[in-house]
Amino acid sequence: MARTTGFGCIIKRGKWYSLEYYLNGKKIVKSLHTQDLKEAKAEQQRRMGIIHSTNTTEDIVHQIEKAKNLENHKAIKLAKVWEEYEKSFKRSLSSEGTLNNHKRNWEKLKIWLNKNHPEITQLHQISKTEAVEYANFLWTVGSITGETFKQKIASCKMVYKVLMEDTKTPFDEIKKETEHGIGREAFTEEQIKTIHATIKNPDFYVREKEEYITVCLLGQYLGLRFVDAILFKPKSILFDKNNVHLMPVKTKRTKRFITVPIHPELLKRFKSLDLTGEYLCPVLAKRYLNESTRPNVSVDFLHILKAAKIVEIESRTRGKARNKYGYYSFRHYFGSKMANNDVTLAVLADMMGDDIQTASKYYVKINDESKNKAINSLSSVKSASEAEVLTNRIQKACKAIESAKISKAIKAKLLKILQG
Repeated sequence: MARTTGFGCIIKRGKWYSLEYYLNGKKIVKSLHTQDLKEAKAEQQRRMGIIHSTNTTEDIVHQIEKAKNLENHKAIKLAKVWEEYEKSFKRSLSSEGTLNNHKRNWEKLKIWLNKNHPEITQLHQISKTEAVEYANFLWTVGSITGETFKQKIASCKMVYKVLMEDTKTPFDEIKKETEHGIGREAFTEEQIKTIHATIKNPDFYVREKEEYITVCLLGQYLGLRFVDAILFKPKSILFDKNNVHLMPVKTKRTKRFITVPIHPELLKRFKSLDLTGEYLCPVLAKRYLNESTRPNVSVDFLHILKAAKIVEIESRTRGKARNKYGYYSFRHYFGSKMANNDVTLAVLADMMGDDIQTASKYYVKINDESKNKAINSLSSVKSASEAEVLTNRIQKACKAIESAKISKAIKAKLLKILQG
């Protein structure tokens, strides 16, 4: 029998350890669900610490209820946590990429616990103390951004909540203010021309040149994400309807398709290619589907941008410096081009597979061209003085709209009203 003053005692019944203590004169015996004495002692300290940390009868009742709830949970070994999470019907349906991110984030916590707290072998043994300690480790070792920090903590929180069936987790109070991230800028028309000219230049080398030309055209004329362009399938091309119909990787969970009309330049490209295979760009698709060669597919595109001299590195307080341009810049180009050509937010969101709020936030960019269009489209007035007064008023209105603290969607609507 192992005893710690004021913390009850550990008794062994058969192969299993239990905790025996007195509360309000009543003897209580609770199983510790382990055959390992080291684990039993750690659990004894944790449970009795809960009782000793309370000050009021109400606190004691609450903590006893909490302890009872823990008793009802099945013991889940750290080594089995991810396996149990994947099998749980209570977890949210995530895309393959999102699920892999959660797995990596959980595995990082597990490795840290094994190294720094080997006494913790089961999920329910993780307390707020370890959670805070782990959060400090994430923030101080390396230089991850606030957004990355939030994602790693959110993954741990989610796994714990699903498996422990508890609305509260040890990670609940861990928060960090995030620094504004470095978003991708939209390509300009000139930059896109330079990209195509660079790839076609005989003195420039990159693997699968022809396939990268196709990939760039898919981004330029369909606004696809990189993965959807690389894994684009010929069966998505509906020549009879002159559109492309596909389900982006990001919306597989919600089974949402996008349908986008085919631009004449893209149609010309489609007709010049072999459409009998599974993928439009078979070599790039094969490389991308192989985890060991996948990163090189992105690296090669960045090599194209570097050769085209489309590099604008922006640094931040934490995290790595980042080029403001990437393949996603095609998507921003497509979205902003549609928005500035009077495509409604509803149609834009539908073509891009986003909701209206996201389309408004990232793709509605009010440029000088759209402002001038608003001015020039006004009906003529009888006198020059009236025209001048009205023009001045409209210009002031445009400036007021631009500086106002309202959403980009509302700004766009107001400018459209001014266009008449």
